[in-house]
Amino acid sequence: MTKRILIIDDYESDRMLYKEYLDDQGYEFMEASDGDEASQLLTRQVPDVILLDWQMPKMNGLELLKEIDQQFDIKGTPVIMITGMQQEEVRKQAFDHGSVDFLSKPVDQTDLQVRVKRAMESSEAYMGLKSKIGKVNELNKKVEIQKSEIAKLQQIVGSAEGNLSEASQLASMQLIAYESDHQSIQNQLRDLLTLIESLVTHAESDSHLRAKALELQSRMSELSRQDIGWKGMQVYAQKVFPGLLPKLQLKYPGLTVQDIKHCIYVKMGMNTATVSEMLGVSEKSITVIRDRIRSKFDLQLDDSLTEYIAQL
Repeated sequence: MTKRILIIDDYESDRMLYKEYLDDQGYEFMEASDGDEASQLLTRQVPDVILLDWQMPKMNGLELLKEIDQQFDIKGTPVIMITGMQQEEVRKQAFDHGSVDFLSKPVDQTDLQVRVKRAMESSEAYMGLKSKIGKVNELNKKVEIQKSEIAKLQQIVGSAEGNLSEASQLASMQLIAYESDHQSIQNQLRDLLTLIESLVTHAESDSHLRAKALELQSRMSELSRQDIGWKGMQVYAQKVFPGLLPKLQLKYPGLTVQDIKHCIYVKMGMNTATVSEMLGVSEKSITVIRDRIRSKFDLQLDDSLTEYIAQL
């Protein structure tokens, strides 16, 4: 998709110059000579980068930046402030009010191209991150719904006499879907971490954005290490296979959380192909895990892991 740049400057000659400098970069351009014209454009199309002149009649660039931020959702759209004033206070005010970069007049062509390219990369990283977070939120909502369904099925298991087999089968099917979505969330988190790392790299010129990105990176790293499906698995096992977890934990204290979850999969009668598809990993990986469990159980080559766990 072609990237758009909004150039806001009361001098037509300056707008033409910036377009000429950037013309061979493959961008599309939107132009505004004042705040009213910029507002009208932003109601129709949000650009990928804004080049904003500081000194303009009626409303200067800083005042316009504040007004645009209040009226339009331009979060993630980098603003590069351009001015002929050299005072450090001017630069500080521009950064304090949302600019990600600052260019002094007369503008150098190479400098402008480099700054705009960097701003475009920052914008892409931000929008990609925003999209991924939205997908994770959708998955979280779906998981919450499934958790509610699991709770209902657990009540069936606990109260329906004579229908335990049917209830157990329904709970098993729901748990498979629950675990699959949790694996999908973990994959989304890994994608988010990659995007956040890119955002940190491209936010070198914006200390505020970089600090926020680093904080988000830390929180996402911690979340990605959590086994968010274990609690639901424990509740399920206690209802459907009462006594199994205490036996495994007491008799084999060396079992990891992952080992115990795979023991429950075996107890449910799930083969390596089913578990592989559910978790989105290769069958070979599942076989390696089951071989590790066999070793911890001290089983012989001809001993059946399925039969052994069925007797627990």
